[in-house]
Amino acid sequence: SYIARLEDGTVFEKKGYDGEQPLEFITDEEQVIAGLDRVAATMKKEEWAIVTINHEYGFGNVEAKRDLATIPSCAKLYYEVEMMDFIKEKVPWEMNNQGKIEAAGRKKEEGNLLFKNGKYERAGKKYNKAADCVSEDGSFVDDEQKLVKSLRVSCWLNSAACCLKLKDYQGIRL
Repeated sequence: SYIARLEDGTVFEKKGYDGEQPLEFITDEEQVIAGLDRVAATMKKEEWAIVTINHEYGFGNVEAKRDLATIPSCAKLYYEVEMMDFIKEKVPWEMNNQGKIEAAGRKKEEGNLLFKNGKYERAGKKYNKAADCVSEDGSFVDDEQKLVKSLRVSCWLNSAACCLKLKDYQGIRL
């Protein structure tokens, strides 16, 4: 839940109040402004926070229409946020081999969509997470090894393509 205000105190958005459902979103998916995304990623369950978000992590240099008011360009934003609950993504060591392979395939596909939409930085992160899901940890049996190696190499190459698009030559994993 949150209440969002402008510097003058004008409320421009409310979620999770007056019988309304709280906002649900996935972090690092550009579903909310960058500042709110970063805050949510650091909060604990049932934690409250009062946050000031500068325009570069808010709506930037553009005017934005929201539920209750229009936000002027370069506006500093003030949020009162409550983290009601969250579901933490499973990490590879919490999964069985089939789960690791499925998670890697899913993340690779998400990366492909981001790449097609020109979101190379986020695509690269997805490819790296996918490759990490199927890292050489010795847990894969012989019949899985060929698929896992192919998936891992494909993700590394796709991640390298993202780095090339971003002209981040140092970021390429070897």
